[in-house]
Amino acid sequence: MTSLVLAALLYATPAPQANVFTLETHWRAEDGSDRAFSTLKGRPFVLAFIYTSCPGTCPLTTAKLKRLDAALKAQKTPLPMVVVSLDPEHDTPQAVHHYRERYALEHAEHWSVFVGAEAALRTLTQLLDFKYAQNPESKQIMHDNTVYLISRGGEVLTALSSLDDSSAPLLEQAAQSEGKQR
Repeated sequence: MTSLVLAALLYATPAPQANVFTLETHWRAEDGSDRAFSTLKGRPFVLAFIYTSCPGTCPLTTAKLKRLDAALKAQKTPLPMVVVSLDPEHDTPQAVHHYRERYALEHAEHWSVFVGAEAALRTLTQLLDFKYAQNPESKQIMHDNTVYLISRGGEVLTALSSLDDSSAPLLEQAAQSEGKQR
């Protein structure tokens, strides 16, 4: 009996690794449609977290994403840019629309802002080890400032701080990843 159990363990198929595509989460896109990360499967993309009323680092993250987007286009590896809201309660379609206007993203067609239920947000942030919490008194959301490059298969290829890290590692990894696809 013991040898049967050992044989079963040796030949057992390993469970697939969790990644953004295997998460059973759903998100509201700016147009109100229901989205899942699996719609991005097959193409690398950039992922970051913000909330539209952030008075602190989110404007810096958005500026870094815009520079990163321009650099990706310049090296002929434009990628989808997915921004996930950390404030699903307040990031309404109207708030997202104002965010796009404020940062001149109205015509940034390959940018998407995903807003999900708190449970979906927690699932995603736990997978990525992204830390955030709401201050109970001020209601401000304190959070990491990480920008991720997600692979065609949904795994993190590289991560960098949106505040001070150079974008070079992400740009290099994006070029390599896109080069593998061609």
